[in-house]
Amino acid sequence: MSTPSHRTRHSPAGLPAVAARAMLLLLCGCAAGPRTFRGPGPGVPVGSVVAVVPLVNLTDNETAPRLITEKLLLELGRLHHFQVQDPGIVLGYLRELRILVPDRMSREQMAELGSRSGAQYFLVGTIADCRSGENTPAGVPVAAVSLRLVHAASGTVAWAGSLARTGTDRETFFGLGKVRTLDRLSADIARDLVRGIRGIDRIGPPLAASARRKEQP
Repeated sequence: MSTPSHRTRHSPAGLPAVAARAMLLLLCGCAAGPRTFRGPGPGVPVGSVVAVVPLVNLTDNETAPRLITEKLLLELGRLHHFQVQDPGIVLGYLRELRILVPDRMSREQMAELGSRSGAQYFLVGTIADCRSGENTPAGVPVAAVSLRLVHAASGTVAWAGSLARTGTDRETFFGLGKVRTLDRLSADIARDLVRGIRGIDRIGPPLAASARRKEQP
């Protein structure tokens, strides 16, 4: 009497599904999203006037503030959540009030700046890195930006986010997903950071609510 074989049979439908999921993960790349913080409270009302304060530049790239600011303004406009103020308005009042380091304004200075400019919130931040591929060992652009959305009258932080990225963070097979220019990398960083502000009009922080649900039996 012959003994039945115990060879393992794979489902013909299962293998393509597994392969498809694996390929999807590879194509998506491994770049992490921005780290964000959402302050407690009622959120930022739709239509609030927001001014982008000149970013503090910690790099040797003198063009970095203009480059990052232009990308941020573009993405904020696409968000359709705020009334984005012309940067020239707040810049004029910063000079008038002799505020040399906008990222370190006192609450009194911020309240006065808001009163004069008409802005209800300020987007302040720092550029920690901003280099083109010609100036990096790997030959790809590198950038790192941190932002805070601050209530002008009280100085409280409604939202904060930071993101550091290189041109190879999303590279997959055959160079797919590789970012070769600093302009493109800056646009990607601005897009991903501003996306983190979505839903800011709702009562927050949303992560606290999800954490409570997980703790419940």
